[in-house]
Amino acid sequence: MAPDAAAMTPIRRIPSVLAGSVKAVSSFALQAWQQTRGRQLDELDAAHAAVGGRGPGRRSATLQLNHAYAVVLASQFQGFCRDLHSECADTVTDAITMTGDASTVDGSALADIALMALTRNRQLDRGNASSGSIGADFKAFDLDIWEAARRLDARTPMRARRLDQLNVWRNAIAHQDFDFSQHQREMVGEPARLGLSDVRAFRSACDGLAATFDRALAEHLQSIVGSRAW
Repeated sequence: MAPDAAAMTPIRRIPSVLAGSVKAVSSFALQAWQQTRGRQLDELDAAHAAVGGRGPGRRSATLQLNHAYAVVLASQFQGFCRDLHSECADTVTDAITMTGDASTVDGSALADIALMALTRNRQLDRGNASSGSIGADFKAFDLDIWEAARRLDARTPMRARRLDQLNVWRNAIAHQDFDFSQHQREMVGEPARLGLSDVRAFRSACDGLAATFDRALAEHLQSIVGSRAW
């Protein structure tokens, strides 16, 4: 899959002033999801209101909008997950580099090796952000991200199912193959038609997962490097 348009230079973290100190409130990845990526998704959502008229013509136009919205949503969430994974890898390698500064160890060389190990064969670089690929990639940090997210928010399993439903639709639309298998039909339900309310439900699930993943990784990385990355 080609890199998405929102994979760009990270924006500054938004500071929260607590007890006279400046503290980062979220990862760069989450901020980009909520801001840059979110605005692009908002534009697709708003496009429905711009499609006037009634009847078959409007139904066809809105169906195409729903399909476009779902594909872009899947792409943007893949980009968020990849960005979050990269940010976590940077946090770990930065800690290794600083450790090397206080010893005879070549921290920079070790950091480079660690970065390659953490990101080698990363599924998020080449495929959808499915429950399987997310779990596999974040396992590199010795973390079961789905279990960690479930502990933080009981809605996580439902959101994971929504995410997998989104990816069924994304693949069907991208390949223009709507001859769903029995398993896929059980995933997306009947009738197999994608409505705006469905895409909005998928987006809500992605919003919830993004915030929960951000918190889970912040806590996990603190246990590894000894301080909060965000």
